[in-house]
This record gives sequence, C-alpha cells and structure tokens, in this order.
Amino acid sequence: MIRTVFNPFFGVAENIGSCFLVRDLLQTAETVLLNGDTLFETAVLRHLLAAPEHPITVTIDRKPTYDADDMKVSLDGTRLTAIGKTLPVGSTHGESIGMLRFRRDGGEMFAAGLEAALRQPDGLGRWYLSVIHALAQTGVVQARSIEGRAWGEIDYAEDLASAELLVHAWTDPAVAAVTGEI
Repeated sequence: MIRTVFNPFFGVAENIGSCFLVRDLLQTAETVLLNGDTLFETAVLRHLLAAPEHPITVTIDRKPTYDADDMKVSLDGTRLTAIGKTLPVGSTHGESIGMLRFRRDGGEMFAAGLEAALRQPDGLGRWYLSVIHALAQTGVVQARSIEGRAWGEIDYAEDLASAELLVHAWTDPAVAAVTGEI
C-alpha cells in the first residue's frame, strides 16, 4: 500500500515533522520511507527490498566527490556510523538518496527518536536523518548501496532538466526494452 500524508507544518517543522505525522505507520508495518524529491528506477527499490533484514536500512550511492548539499554517510563495512551534511573530511563513504526501509522494531526506534528529537529546543529545525544519525550510534542502522542504478533528486530548478532526462530514459519504450524497466 502506498500512502501520502500532507504536512501543513513543513514551514516550521521541516521533514522531521512529516515523519512525526506518520509515526503510527512506521511502528505497525514494514515500511519504506521515501523523500518526495527522489526519483529512481525500479531496480533501486527492488535492491533495497532484497537487502538483508536489519531494523533500519538506508539506501546510499557513491560518487567521486560530494557537495555541501549532499547528505553524506560514514560506514564501517555496511553498518552506517554517521549521516549528515557536514561529516569530517575523509570520512564520507557515500550519500543517502532519501530512501529508508524499516523492519521489525526499526520503525518503533525511529518513532521514539523522532519524539525525543522534537522535544529538544532545536527539534523543529532538524531533519529526520538526524534521528537516523543518533540511532546509527547504537549499531542498528545498515546501508544498502545502489551503485550503478539510476536515481536523482530535485532540490533546485536546475535539477529539473536532469530529472526529465532520467524519466524519459525510463519511459521511452526503446530505452526501457534495453534496460529491462518495462
């Protein structure tokens, strides 16, 4: 089942507020949480769904360099040890693409972390991935690399042209027949 939830408080509560609004769903079922600005070929989701079972799995990609806007990750093998935009130089092993999977008690841990974060004075201004960062310190968060699979995000107007090219590649019957995305 796919469910979308409108967050009328986004202007004051960032994406942590959006996650808080659906915390009941996170606690009752196996869930995939996806940023609304993330585009991906179906192989990305299939790869995440086929990942070994862990309470929380963050989908990542790797590239030669990262910019200030990337949500960078640090890893110990496949275990996520840190996630944030300002990780120390040399400790970046990839970037989150904005797709996470919660299994078993992972959703409950995340929901409890959301509530704890929102009780802090700076809580409304934090991103939900700050909760994942805190949970990573306990060893329950794994990363699943989607290297070689196509995805993109639309953060700025200049990202739209690249996104349109991605979608065209996935919807053009000639391209889809070659890539198996039919």
